Amino acid sequence: MQRAHLEQLRRCLEEERAKTKTTLSDLRADLSQSLSASISDFSTYDNHPADVASETYERSKDLGLQKDQEHLLEQIESALERMEQGTYGWCVDCGRPIPEERLSALPYAA
Repeated sequence: MQRAHLEQLRRCLEEERAKTKTTLSDLRADLSQSLSASISDFSTYDNHPADVASETYERSKDLGLQKDQEHLLEQIESALERMEQGTYGWCVDCGRPIPEERLSALPYAA
């Protein structure tokens, strides 16, 4: 792989890492309040029970998004580590080279 292309992929990974960390930080801030505290604003007497269900659904969705972002961050960190070790661009399972087109589309492909 050409050095210029490798540096371009490194910059892409670093940008993606920064965006992922920001997203994770936002999700963690949203999830820092307990579910019971977040729905305590709802009065079950005044509001429809679906309001509480909607809040529960949103919390569940945010937890799933957080898990996905954590996994993505692990993949990005692993790709940057492989770059440092000189093994980036080679399949971690079979040892064959990963096509450059694939790496351009998904720079953290393992």
